[in-house]
Amino acid sequence: MLMCSETVTLVRLDENDEYQCTVIEGASWYGKAQITQQQDGFVGGMVVKVRIPEEHMPDGVTPGAKDVLARGRVETVNTLQDLKRVEHFKIMAVGDNRRGRNPHWAVSGA
Repeated sequence: MLMCSETVTLVRLDENDEYQCTVIEGASWYGKAQITQQQDGFVGGMVVKVRIPEEHMPDGVTPGAKDVLARGRVETVNTLQDLKRVEHFKIMAVGDNRRGRNPHWAVSGA
């Protein structure tokens, strides 16, 4: 898969209420500004899409909704406030695109 040169970190809250960090090498990160209309006017925000080739995803790890994906290498997280200086987003959708020519996970959120 082309343009997979980013390092990302999957941050997940485990059953002991501790954050686990999984560093993933070789992903693509694409952010896009999006405007939506609400009752009181227009609101802007970023939508981020990340593609992780199947061969770069560590064994036994699957991104899920409510996990957080951070851009770059993050070793430890005690609270989500630890990510305030790092570009990150809450995962809202995960696509399992591991069939076909370019098998990958498609992760998106805001």
